Amino acid sequence: MVVYILSQVTAPVLEAGTQYVLDQIWPAETTETELITANPVAPDGALAKPYSIDEVHSASSCLAVSNHTANPEAQRCFADYIYDPCFPATDTGDIVYCLIAPYQSGVIQLDVQDPAPALSEGVLVEDREAAAAWALELEEPGNPRDSWYCWAATGSISTVEGYASRWECASGPNFDDPIVANGLGEVHISPGAPRLWQLLVRRVDAGDNGTYANVKRLWF
Repeated sequence: MVVYILSQVTAPVLEAGTQYVLDQIWPAETTETELITANPVAPDGALAKPYSIDEVHSASSCLAVSNHTANPEAQRCFADYIYDPCFPATDTGDIVYCLIAPYQSGVIQLDVQDPAPALSEGVLVEDREAAAAWALELEEPGNPRDSWYCWAATGSISTVEGYASRWECASGPNFDDPIVANGLGEVHISPGAPRLWQLLVRRVDAGDNGTYANVKRLWF
């Protein structure tokens, strides 16, 4: 009787412990993509938490529409570099905060000489399939415990195997982390999982046609 009772108590514990170990060694793949909209500007125009200003530059001008995000408040600005997305911190748009990467809390402040014209109030695009994604965190193909961090390429877009190379994917979240893959074409919803987004990726050191990677997090 004692042995039977102990087995009833310890079996679920052992089973849970075994599952925990298995999850650590062979974790389950992502089944649902987290959709995020980032904006470093608080409603009162101040810098929102946890963001902080890393650098301050002068910008020649801004466009009222971002190329990289579906957020109608985002802009595309030109200085020594193309900054996109940027968000106006004043009504006149002469100061904007530009996100460096969604996985970082640092922003670039631009003092704009020629601000973008004001747009009528817009609503964040609800049709996520039609919206432009800005940045991604992917499962590394074949190793779902690790992540690749991708951001939309700026400037001219090259073509790889007939696909537009729209994404640069690094092994870490910093811009100086090495580029390990190119993201090809558009992000799309997986045919078999309506809440999971995927991207065709090709390693920079590989000669194949690429493989699909699951998107853990997607920023608009």
